[in-house]
Amino acid sequence: MLSSTIVPTYLWELMPPVSDSKFVGHHGSIAGIAISPDGTMAVSGAHSPQSVDEAILWNLPSGTVHCPLRGSKAGVFSVAYSSDGKIIATGGGGSVQGSRWLYDHAIRLWNDRGGEICRFGEELFFVYALAFSPDSRILLSGSGIHPKSNGSCLRLWDVNQGREIRRLGSHSYPVRSAVFSPDGKFISAGSSGMQAGGFAPGGEALTASTSETRTIRVWETGFWQELNLFSHQGWVNSVAFSPDGKQLLSAGKGTFLWNLESGAQYQRIGGPETDFTHRAIFSPDGRKIALGTGGRSEMGASYQNCCARLYDHATGGELACWRHEYPVKALAFSPDSRLLLAGGERGELRLWEAP
Repeated sequence: MLSSTIVPTYLWELMPPVSDSKFVGHHGSIAGIAISPDGTMAVSGAHSPQSVDEAILWNLPSGTVHCPLRGSKAGVFSVAYSSDGKIIATGGGGSVQGSRWLYDHAIRLWNDRGGEICRFGEELFFVYALAFSPDSRILLSGSGIHPKSNGSCLRLWDVNQGREIRRLGSHSYPVRSAVFSPDGKFISAGSSGMQAGGFAPGGEALTASTSETRTIRVWETGFWQELNLFSHQGWVNSVAFSPDGKQLLSAGKGTFLWNLESGAQYQRIGGPETDFTHRAIFSPDGRKIALGTGGRSEMGASYQNCCARLYDHATGGELACWRHEYPVKALAFSPDSRLLLAGGERGELRLWEAP
């Protein structure tokens, strides 16, 4: 007997996005999205293996281009907005130009009008994650592993001076996501596998701890002590603190909620459809969780489960599922938690209204 699976269809699944015909400008894979604190602007960064993409500043909710952020030579792999909305950060990487690789790994700071302020961190290797501290004075970066980097993939930078302050851990795999807690007291980072230890720029020894299966780590920022190691049971693409700072959300091979104090995993968000999750975030009001999903079992196969998904934080129940043509790689909520901006491969960027 043939079995069938009934997939629920929501009314909002059939509705068009808020600005379906807009957000035209990217052609590569959108790697990062951030919305300004006042909700009137958004920035997105993209990269393409065979051509140069860049960051774009958009007007919300219209989806029209405010201005491009020109200067990145090899694509943009991460973006972040400062808490006061005055500074935008972008992280570079690399792309293929003809028959050779072109690298531009610098972190760039921009003003809210699209003008470049400064650049630093040229020695980094593919800046996959950026996050401002709550007071906007410190910038956190997560990056790949360069043969000359000594495994220092998680770094802190002084925003005003553009200089490195501290390094956290010696990592065996790239740091794909790095975030501050809402009160700035903790930092979390996620990767495919880590080995902590190493030294700060001034030679200060850091606590050593080894465990390649512990793909999520948490540091306390007062004494820079490593607190917890979480075993996600697979690769990690995204980590996020809940607005109250008590929970941690991790996504990659599945999506899970953790108790920050005990380090215990207590809830999975979604089912098999979240096995390929690229981004997971909380809504600012703490009531919803959004996931960006999609993938394929092998090269050349068709993409599956390419969606921006919305879940109830309290119950874990799915609230909405918006279909995309390609995997959803980046997400950002508006400050009022009403709108969700979702982007993925081939420049696909859409704005959805939460039910």
